[in-house]
Amino acid sequence: MKFLIKFYLYLVRFFRSANPTSINITIPPSNIGGEELIIRGIVKPLFYRSSKNRLDEKAFLPPPTRMDVSVLRHDFTSSNFCKYHIKEKVLIKDNEYCGLAVIRAISIDYVNSKENCILENGERITVEIKSTPLDNLNFHSDILYSHSAISGEPNTLMRKIAKSLIEKSRYLHDPNPLEK
Repeated sequence: MKFLIKFYLYLVRFFRSANPTSINITIPPSNIGGEELIIRGIVKPLFYRSSKNRLDEKAFLPPPTRMDVSVLRHDFTSSNFCKYHIKEKVLIKDNEYCGLAVIRAISIDYVNSKENCILENGERITVEIKSTPLDNLNFHSDILYSHSAISGEPNTLMRKIAKSLIEKSRYLHDPNPLEK
């Protein structure tokens, strides 16, 4: 029930107009609480398939040779700022902003307990959420995979984890994606 209340408040803040550049300047703690809402900016066509009306697994997969998926800690900012940041500061070639995916931090731990992703060498692929503040973005975090994606490979086990993260997340399509 607590999640539903937080989710409702999130929706209210997301669709109400406000100055997107005004942010909460509270410095968040380095540890991320399990009930915190984590935001992933969604762009199409890279992260969202309009034809199937669903998130693509790339939304929660790190780019090739990397281990991190960049996210924001919603509890320490606003939905409007998340939208502003994704539209104005995150540039992904030939893609356009279309909405936000929200997931609870505890869901990332749940995915580790659910998925048994063992590589051929016996190592297990896991994910964790870690606070990774940037110079002007102290509520930035990363979903960190224990292994990096290999360019040109199917990365089947990592895709399995990404699909589980999508199942635990909720996509919020922005009805006014061009509005700041």
